[in-house]
Amino acid sequence: MNRKKRLQDIVKFCDPLEICNTLRSRISLIDKHLEFIRTNLERTERNLVLYNLLAKTRLYLYCLIKSLNEPTEQLGFITRSLFELNLITRYVLMNEENLKRFVAQTGEDKIKILEGILEFREDSSEENVKIIKEEINRINTLKQKYGLTSIESLPSFKDIAHIVGLEKEYKALYKLFSKYVHPTPYIINGSYEEIHSNEVRNIFLICAQLYAWDIFQRIKEET
Repeated sequence: MNRKKRLQDIVKFCDPLEICNTLRSRISLIDKHLEFIRTNLERTERNLVLYNLLAKTRLYLYCLIKSLNEPTEQLGFITRSLFELNLITRYVLMNEENLKRFVAQTGEDKIKILEGILEFREDSSEENVKIIKEEINRINTLKQKYGLTSIESLPSFKDIAHIVGLEKEYKALYKLFSKYVHPTPYIINGSYEEIHSNEVRNIFLICAQLYAWDIFQRIKEET
């Protein structure tokens, strides 16, 4: 009971209409800056990454508006995504090496996806399998051409949190994310009142807005 009271003191009830209006206002500001980047800045690798990070932040804020009356698990997923976008933003802005590491990971991710598709399509025609394998080879060739094969892999989000100074936040939030973003026994067997309590929902809503706004401010300062 005392713990519940302390949580209620920290996390106040958020009015959905007020949150919706705030989110729409911030999305509008993001849209203006995305347009500024498109029309005023040189198309460099760095500017493209920052643009994409901000555009993805906008997408999750839009999803947040649509999820204000949806299950708490959905809010948890969006909040986790915005927190991880915040970690990436801080990480790539630290130095050029981190930026290159992040860009290089794009190719690695695409190869993993293609390899996964290939495993699902073992019974596909030889032509389809050939196309996928050729694409994997093409990505590997590009990595060699641009000197990306020698770049270290991107650290885990846990390690990035430590690097950018958000280790404490990571440990706190992932105790919630680990229970809400997966089909855990708590989510399956817990009481509806506990799972969807205003306290937990508001933690997700407040954190989602804070980390999204922080991304916007950091990218705006750098562009």
